[in-house]
Amino acid sequence: MPNLSPQRRATSAVAEPGKSASVVDGLRAAILAQPHAPTMTKWLGLATGEIGFPEFARIEIGQNKLDCLTIDTTGACDLTCEGVCYYNPAIDIKEAPVSEQALRSAILDAKRELELRVLVLGGKEPLLNPVRAFSILRFAAEPVPGPGSIGFSAGIITNGRQIHRHWGELEQAVQNKQLQFLDVSIDSGYAEEHDRARGREGTFKLAHAAVLEATARLAPARIAIASILKPDNIDGLLELLRISAPSVRHFYVTPLLPPTFSQTSGVGPDTIKRFLDAVASLFSTELAGMDLELTFYLGGLYLLELNRSGLFAWDELRETEDGYCYVRHDINKNQVAFQIQVLPEYGSRLGRILPNGTYLAHAHFLQAPNPGKYAVGSIVTERLPQLYERAKTTLFQDIAVSRAAHECRKRPCWTNCFGGWTLAENSILRGIPLQCRPAECVKTEQDFALLEDGIRC
Repeated sequence: MPNLSPQRRATSAVAEPGKSASVVDGLRAAILAQPHAPTMTKWLGLATGEIGFPEFARIEIGQNKLDCLTIDTTGACDLTCEGVCYYNPAIDIKEAPVSEQALRSAILDAKRELELRVLVLGGKEPLLNPVRAFSILRFAAEPVPGPGSIGFSAGIITNGRQIHRHWGELEQAVQNKQLQFLDVSIDSGYAEEHDRARGREGTFKLAHAAVLEATARLAPARIAIASILKPDNIDGLLELLRISAPSVRHFYVTPLLPPTFSQTSGVGPDTIKRFLDAVASLFSTELAGMDLELTFYLGGLYLLELNRSGLFAWDELRETEDGYCYVRHDINKNQVAFQIQVLPEYGSRLGRILPNGTYLAHAHFLQAPNPGKYAVGSIVTERLPQLYERAKTTLFQDIAVSRAAHECRKRPCWTNCFGGWTLAENSILRGIPLQCRPAECVKTEQDFALLEDGIRC
């Protein structure tokens, strides 16, 4: 997740009533408070009709900024994680891996030509292929002839089971400035609950012990716990905050989305609000003054409901130097940040290389049994900049243009998500026309009627 610049404005996770009743008015006020805000400016232009969706696509296609490249160093995993793993269980993980030289060429091209800012080593479980993972980290940290990239960082996302086997390599990688962050996935502070979700006993004990130890052994790298909010784990996540807070400062929470992103029911705005209210209470009392940072992903599907519930006000939005929108609240010397995502990132800002060299424009295509069907191409046969350009001029452009005739345009929540724009590639997976209401939207006609009341978009 992006590093969200601090904005200290409120004292609880629930905002004061906003100055603006509509997204448009709120964005205007937010842009006045932060004039250099290209993402919010484009969002406002699309919301008012000053920028058309084909024009927006042309603007984005003209930029060469692949902010984040994820490389899956292996398709193997030591857990099952049924129902929430982003890899479809039917995917063949036994294909021959791409050569490391091809990966090195892709990284070098991304740094030289695409202004790569963040390199993520994923898996399934990257530490099941430690030789490749640490070799890539060493290579990625090498200086690039010429201007190179600015602010480049690299890190690992892991389930935590293997960390204790690799302290030496991890410490060396941090010491040599090859590793800037380590995110450990833990979804409950109760061992039994986490192990049941991950499908293997003992996983919580290994992962939690490792993340606590990493905060001491791997400083100054950013050590974080990354979690998924599910309908049934609010208490578990609160307990995770309690038992981790003495050592861990950074927490990232993403709400579980409905299918196709997962095989289980997602969480809606009521669950999100209930969790964040509980976090605010915990941060203001039991965990007060501990300098904790919790970042929560708020996609466009439920933004209007969460705004109306008082969670945040539109005019509070701010933007990082990399163009990510957020709201940040102070709570007794702790901080809660809402990462607000409405405009798409797939194709233009994100990319993923699978173990066999396949290049995907978005991780959501891993929900398909054969993600190669939706691949842009392969780094085995083409250079990464070519694949990046094709992703923008095919998938990204097609989805952007489809918003112009989208059936949700008359809905009161249109300017909150533009027809589920950040999840639109899931329509392709389901064979649903891109201009139709997204399957992930669970609002009923009655919900739309309630949202219409008093809302000006």
